[in-house]
Amino acid sequence: MQRLLDLTTRMKLLLGFGLMVLFLLAVSIAAYVVSTDLRNTLESLYEEQFALAVDLKTMRANQNAIRADLLIMLVLTTPSEWDDWQQDISVREDENDVLMQGLLARAQNDPGLRSKL
Repeated sequence: MQRLLDLTTRMKLLLGFGLMVLFLLAVSIAAYVVSTDLRNTLESLYEEQFALAVDLKTMRANQNAIRADLLIMLVLTTPSEWDDWQQDISVREDENDVLMQGLLARAQNDPGLRSKL
């Protein structure tokens, strides 16, 4: 303790501000590491999980539209009126097939998700 008291004022100020600069540098490095990790996590979340949720929502909307088309076809009286609705159903089924292939490809590394799909 006596050694610190024996230092000149100039050296005490230099030591104090030097420590503050070192602390600032340490905090800046820690903040950079944390923000980089957070950015990587958010990119992964956006590219994988968000895309997965959007594809599942689209598939669900297509399934509901197919059900609605079938109900409309039940109401129609002549088979000639069914053509447009059958074409819409086949287009939505094809889109669902493509979406399912993409979902299965994305879930290849996740056995829990793959089994649910």
